[in-house]
Amino acid sequence: MIAKKSSIKGIALAGILALSFLSSGCSKKNLKSTAQPSDFAVSCVAVAPATSGVPLGSELLSQIEKKELEDGQYYLNKFLKKHFLSRQDVRLFSDGQLGDREDSAAPSLERARKFAGKLSCNAVLETTLHRYKERVGGNMTAKEPASVAFEYRLLAMPDGEVLCL
Repeated sequence: MIAKKSSIKGIALAGILALSFLSSGCSKKNLKSTAQPSDFAVSCVAVAPATSGVPLGSELLSQIEKKELEDGQYYLNKFLKKHFLSRQDVRLFSDGQLGDREDSAAPSLERARKFAGKLSCNAVLETTLHRYKERVGGNMTAKEPASVAFEYRLLAMPDGEVLCL
């Protein structure tokens, strides 16, 4: 029963994330920070591990919220790895390349430059998880629906221009 419940959660999360990626696309907004350089060509993309919008050590989070965000980061990283694994122009971090997670405290642009440098890429995909809640309820009803909120940015390196939101 536990394995079945876990696989259902994974399938539901993968479906939600896939629909989000497909439906959002790279919108062309008239913001100054999102203007794509005309001569920039992406040779490869380094996919940075997902981070949470609020540091997991923050006192603002309850123990339940911390656990939910940790679970959400795990599933989101697993999804990103599965989704991009077969792409030659996308490079992922293995668990050994991350080190002691000291990079999570660094500012976003510094982290992105480190990831791009380690994987020799000229673009970095950052994903930030803001909320992750599993469905609570029985087979036929839900007391609380599943919920995921995240954002992603594709950054050009080394200057950090936003190519896609």
